[in-house]
Amino acid sequence: MPAAAAASASSPGIDDTLLDLNGQGETGAITNRRPFVRTPNDPGEGAPDGMTVDAAGNVWSTRWGGSCLVCYAPDGTEKRRVAFPVKKVSSVTFAAPGDEGTMYVTTAGGQQKESDGEHAGALFRLRVPGVRGVPEFVSRVGL
Repeated sequence: MPAAAAASASSPGIDDTLLDLNGQGETGAITNRRPFVRTPNDPGEGAPDGMTVDAAGNVWSTRWGGSCLVCYAPDGTEKRRVAFPVKKVSSVTFAAPGDEGTMYVTTAGGQQKESDGEHAGALFRLRVPGVRGVPEFVSRVGL
């Protein structure tokens, strides 16, 4: 299971790769950086944006410009894809403890509904029975 994961920015010449990282809790240092998932280089796929990890070690990654949320198994294989009626799917998180199986997904583009979709800028509640989150790790990584 990835200890932490990060996505590259989507820009010409930048590889859209989800990374598996080890974070050192004491120092905040990031070590052991290695590819976890290389996303398709296809404009319709969009680019990885927000993500979270569930209790089973699956990585949930939103796709900016790709209209979806993708779930990857701990080995990096795609397990599930959830389509959204908007282009810019930006972030994902799990609901509070006691509300297992609920995820919240944010989207962007609320000012451009004609091009990004009628529900652009909306917050979606997604029910995924049997899936639950883990407490978020608060890092001290300086950028």
